[in-house]
Amino acid sequence: MAVGTKLFFDMMHDPPQKVMLFGDACSHVTAPIALSSKYWNIWQLSYADTNPTLSDRDNYPNFFRVVPSDSDYNMARLQILRHYNWTKVGTVFQDASKGSSRYAYAHGKLTQLLDTASIERHTESFSSDPKTAIGNLKKKDVRIIIGNFDAQMAREVFCVAYEEQMFGHKYVWIIPGDYPEEWWRHSPPCKLSHLEQVLQGHFGTDVLTLSTSEQVTVSGLTAAQYEAKYNNIRGQAYSKYHGYAYDGIWAVVLAIHSIVKQNGGNYKLDDFRNKRLPQTLNETNFEGVTGKVLFKDGDRVGSLVITQYQDARMLKVGEYNAHTDTLVLDTENDVIWDGKGPPRDRSIQEYLLYRVDITIYATLCTVAGLGVVLASTFLAINIHFRRHRRLHGISPLIFSQPVIPYFASNDVSHDDSGSPRDKNWLMPWDSLTDSIRHFGDMPSRWMPRECRKMVRRIIAHNRIPISTLVRTN
Repeated sequence: MAVGTKLFFDMMHDPPQKVMLFGDACSHVTAPIALSSKYWNIWQLSYADTNPTLSDRDNYPNFFRVVPSDSDYNMARLQILRHYNWTKVGTVFQDASKGSSRYAYAHGKLTQLLDTASIERHTESFSSDPKTAIGNLKKKDVRIIIGNFDAQMAREVFCVAYEEQMFGHKYVWIIPGDYPEEWWRHSPPCKLSHLEQVLQGHFGTDVLTLSTSEQVTVSGLTAAQYEAKYNNIRGQAYSKYHGYAYDGIWAVVLAIHSIVKQNGGNYKLDDFRNKRLPQTLNETNFEGVTGKVLFKDGDRVGSLVITQYQDARMLKVGEYNAHTDTLVLDTENDVIWDGKGPPRDRSIQEYLLYRVDITIYATLCTVAGLGVVLASTFLAINIHFRRHRRLHGISPLIFSQPVIPYFASNDVSHDDSGSPRDKNWLMPWDSLTDSIRHFGDMPSRWMPRECRKMVRRIIAHNRIPISTLVRTN
């Protein structure tokens, strides 16, 4: 970073005078230069830096880029959700504890997009250990998970996902697709076989290296013809951003040419240090090898590629066109699923009402009702002849025992529809058994005192058995 900034200062000091900056590719170098360029009032165009924080026009007013940023992945992700009718998602991102806020910034844009689209979301973040965040998503029954984190933390996240069993036919992961080649093989914190098992079927979003259109570009070549020329001269060197560097040079040339043409062939340095150059860049519209080149507030409005992990490799399965806001699935590589098709975005809960056969319920209620009538009759006789010598020792409460639980159960054993509930429909049967038990005790209760003493049946006055109270409750 320090070396790049010093070289920038030296370049601006030494002749000839500079009209515009082109580069850089690394955000550690691009960001400080973009912060400094505004003091020279010079405009900068990057061909490979996707850091979304550079879209902040307050801090980087002179910055343009010809490559889509990480925030642009969000629109492609939203189209994936809409395509498969997923309306509930979980989002997890790496916070700025390591000094970079690019993932938190992109996630903030994502949440705004999801809220606008009325998609239910559950958000978690982590700094160094994703275990708690992933566990919380599982508790919330999240099936579709969108992640924003670097390649190193991606290995940590998916190892935790294996421990939590958050993979297979129930889950879909959508993460950045701009990681290094075979990033999962670089020092994984768990077994590689476990990591590959979790990664199977996940989606990635990345910039489109070259346009798949056969349309002739501004250079007079199609994207395929340009690629053939590039491969002939590049040797062993390769960058997936080569097409954006090529289109970036064309954007600079066309912008400068437009200003010179407007001045009738005459120009001076101030013509490129005022608002005319950024206005010209924002009006750029030409066909490049990476697709149609357009800018909006300094950011490229471009196309993205959708990839899927299939059998230990990432395959292109679709393209997202930002100009038309459409998702087009690939015809060569089909999207694969662990199950019969795309998973649901949530558990389906069904509430079933179990009803007791009305004949059984009516029979029990009738028999129990007869028991209550019989008990009530004995209760009336007991009260009327309470001074009789043989009934003096029997409390009227004894005959009320089978009556109390029946009337208590009769109120709670029905739902609002009038049908008995499955948990309470046997309560009249409890009342019936109470009646039988008490009526079975009648002979002993009507025995002379001498007989009761002989069989040691002691009846306590004014005391209701605890079992009856529990059943009533």
